[in-house]
Amino acid sequence: MDKDRLEILSIALSDNKFPLAHAAMVEDVFICQDKLKAEDNQFWRRMFLRAFFSFVEGHIYQMRQKVLHVNSVRPLSLSLAELVVLEEKEYRLNQKGEIEAKDAFGKLSEGSVPFIYEIYFRVFGGSNPLPREVKGWSAFIEAIRIRNRITHPKSHTDMDITASELKQVKLAVEWFQVINKNIFATLLK
Repeated sequence: MDKDRLEILSIALSDNKFPLAHAAMVEDVFICQDKLKAEDNQFWRRMFLRAFFSFVEGHIYQMRQKVLHVNSVRPLSLSLAELVVLEEKEYRLNQKGEIEAKDAFGKLSEGSVPFIYEIYFRVFGGSNPLPREVKGWSAFIEAIRIRNRITHPKSHTDMDITASELKQVKLAVEWFQVINKNIFATLLK
């Protein structure tokens, strides 16, 4: 590992604000998964899906914050557009002609996950371990669709997660676990 890459990783690891939140989110996923195995019903299906996406969004937030932290200590070659997306800010002129920043929370989407992984691995080195040509990726996209449906239901049936949808969610969880286990192996090469 070259000196430049080691310095960047050291800066990122110095900003360690999230381990307890990360551990709690992982624990929530496993608890819901265990409860679902013991008692497969709509409540535990929804809770499992919600816990998983809470973890995904927290994990992606943590990745963004690590990139932004490194950039604040040692400026990176990120475009202005990339920085704005990473910061989740929206800029507008107010009535006085002054620039105001407003929070613009990014919506979890098919594009947001590849974006953060591409940026993360560009900053920290290594190859991007986000395989999108496999079943896990398509299951992940389907799980996002299911999550959006149960989060914003238009009818009572929108709250139901079918057995085949649950299979897709479980495949998405497995896929996400595998790619994230590979992150540290890739970074430490």
